[in-house]
Amino acid sequence: MASDAPGDERSARTARRLDELADYVESLTDDDSRLLALAGVQSQHADEGFVAGDTGAYMVSRFAYDAADARQDCDEFMSKLAGVIVREDRETQMRDLDEQLRSPAVDTLLDEFERGSE
Repeated sequence: MASDAPGDERSARTARRLDELADYVESLTDDDSRLLALAGVQSQHADEGFVAGDTGAYMVSRFAYDAADARQDCDEFMSKLAGVIVREDRETQMRDLDEQLRSPAVDTLLDEFERGSE
């Protein structure tokens, strides 16, 4: 968002606030529950880089963009962001699992199992 309109005060505000957010995150202890939750998400996607999901990515791109949100507390935002990222990741995992369970290979295995237990 900030790079889309470099002369826009909202973009400059977002860039400043993202720097503040980065400083805040760096100040957190290693046992912060939000960082641990995000590390759990990251461990699922080690080969892909960090995965935020659509809503998480949108939240970051819009952080403090609107004047009403300009004073949003970094701690509060981090809590919301971590929750959204974890939820989106779980939803993605459930969709992927559902697709796998609906695959023809699973149907074949279930048919073989049912025939074997008769």
